Amino acid sequence: MKLIRNLCIVALIMIVFDTFAGVVSRHINFDYRSLMLLSNLLNIAIGYWGASQHGFRYGILSGAFAGLIDSTLGWLISIQISPFYIEDKTVHTFTSVLLSIIMVTAQGAFCGLVGAIIHRLLDREK
Repeated sequence: MKLIRNLCIVALIMIVFDTFAGVVSRHINFDYRSLMLLSNLLNIAIGYWGASQHGFRYGILSGAFAGLIDSTLGWLISIQISPFYIEDKTVHTFTSVLLSIIMVTAQGAFCGLVGAIIHRLLDREK
C-alpha cells in the first residue's frame, strides 16, 4: 500500500511541476523546453527518494514512473496550457508521441538510477 501511495505522490509532483512550468512559461514567454534540466534534477531527486523508501530498484522505478507521467499526463496538461515554445513546428503523429513517451520514460529511469546511486553512496557513509 505504501508503494502505491508513493507512486501517487510521484505522479502528483510531476503533474504540479508540469502545470506550474507551463503556466509560467506562457506568461513570461520563455521556452518551455528549457526546463528539461530542472525536470531531470527532479527525476534524480525522485529516484533518490524512491531508493530511500523501498530500495535501489524502486529508485529506478520511481524515476521511470515520473518520466511516464511527465510524457503522458504532463504532456496532455501542457497541450491545454499552451506554454511558450520558440519556433515550435512539431507535427505530432502516433509514432512521434509513442517514441517521446518511450524516450522520456527511459530518461526518467536513468535519472532515477542516478538518484538511487547517490542514495546508495551517501547511505554507505553513515
